[in-house]
Amino acid sequence: MIINALEVTAMLPFFILIFSILFLTLFISLNRNILFVFITSIFSLFISLLSIPFIYFKLPQNISVLFHIDIISINYICMILLISLITCIFSYSWLQSSSYVNKEEFYLLLLLSTLGSIVVAISNHIFSFFLGIELLSLPLLGLIGYDLQCKKSLNSTFKFAILSSLSSIFFLLSIVFLYLSIGSLKINNLINALELHYLKNNLIFLCGNVFFLSSILFKLSIFPFHLWTASVYNGSPMSIFLYLSNISKIALMYFLIQIFSHLYFFNNKKFYFFLQTIIFFSIFLGSIRIIFEKNIKKILGYLSIIQSGYLLSILIINLCFNVINLQIINIYLITYLISNIGIFSVLTLIDIKWNISKINKLSKYKGLFWKDPFLTIMMTIFLLSVAGFPLTIGFIGKLYLLTGIINHNLWILGLGFVFGSVLGILNCFRIITLLYSSLEYASYKINMINTNLIYFLHSIIFLFFVLVIFLGIFPKYLFIFFKF
Repeated sequence: MIINALEVTAMLPFFILIFSILFLTLFISLNRNILFVFITSIFSLFISLLSIPFIYFKLPQNISVLFHIDIISINYICMILLISLITCIFSYSWLQSSSYVNKEEFYLLLLLSTLGSIVVAISNHIFSFFLGIELLSLPLLGLIGYDLQCKKSLNSTFKFAILSSLSSIFFLLSIVFLYLSIGSLKINNLINALELHYLKNNLIFLCGNVFFLSSILFKLSIFPFHLWTASVYNGSPMSIFLYLSNISKIALMYFLIQIFSHLYFFNNKKFYFFLQTIIFFSIFLGSIRIIFEKNIKKILGYLSIIQSGYLLSILIINLCFNVINLQIINIYLITYLISNIGIFSVLTLIDIKWNISKINKLSKYKGLFWKDPFLTIMMTIFLLSVAGFPLTIGFIGKLYLLTGIINHNLWILGLGFVFGSVLGILNCFRIITLLYSSLEYASYKINMINTNLIYFLHSIIFLFFVLVIFLGIFPKYLFIFFKF
């Protein structure tokens, strides 16, 4: 099938990443230089971001029957590239200070997974969506198990491999059932089938959608497919937490928007009740587990489950408008993303500088303020933002959720929101109190690392700190940026 020049231009970030992956594969096979691979990866992601303005006014474009790129999907591609870029930058010091023999493959796996995320975001066909999900997930196996010095790393890798394989099997079954029932795998045909109320009179189509939804819920860590998350996080290196926690959610959001924007046609109250129930349990159980958890990595895993519940909540609320309000969803996503980049970046830099997360005990962070006041203050603001405190960007996202819940009488979501907010504040102050307590671990010893690079990482964290405060005080700039 021939792709014209306009379609090639529309997929410029996609082709830049493909070229970079091929080039790095060839380079690594001939020579090993972690600095060169790091710079090349950063350069390719940065150039991909810079290419966005050149294709912005050439959209929308259909690339054969597999992909559809429009202005909205470009926003999600930008978020994906930003997450990958920050992960690349913060992982270099960790790799440089480690004793691993093969460090260069880390960036190759990261770029491959990023490419899969972009494929998911622009998919217009279930086949291309499946390829994107697999391309996103398979490199994660290597990234999760990259910390060979951690005994739990192999355990987490096997768990993720087995459960991810089961999720893929469910997805393949959904493809079979959907094709049997509607004779096509195009997203538009699936949406048309939903509009024609196939769920009410076609059992095969219903089974296909159940398997399809189950697979997506696993990727999003939504109840009852959430139990793997904390266990997998426990054995993963801190440097990939930002990527692991956010990439699947961002990549799947636009795809879900395309599907959910048409769900109101069959107005199935039982389906809405089911979605609200699983969201409630995701938020409630995640919040309860954090209260009693003393392992910092598992806490981050449960936090990821809670945030998945909030992300799915914003979609459910928009269904009540009978049209998806993209401005509201995008603003919530950017508030969610900025807060997450901040908190995971701080934790990664703490791990790089002080090497205290190897034991994974939350108590090891006690009194950190007296050894590193800058990172502790940054961590405090980001935690408050995640908890939804006023004058932070996280408050804007929580305000949208609360307003939508009240306006549409979604009391199950409201109950989950109240539990999540109250317990989130308690957990937030529990961690903050620990950070400012008297210094207990006098054995904090800074690693021998590149000082200039550490200053650069500090400046990135400070930039996101400014964004959290500035956009929290002046949220009107979010509305201007995402005005359609």
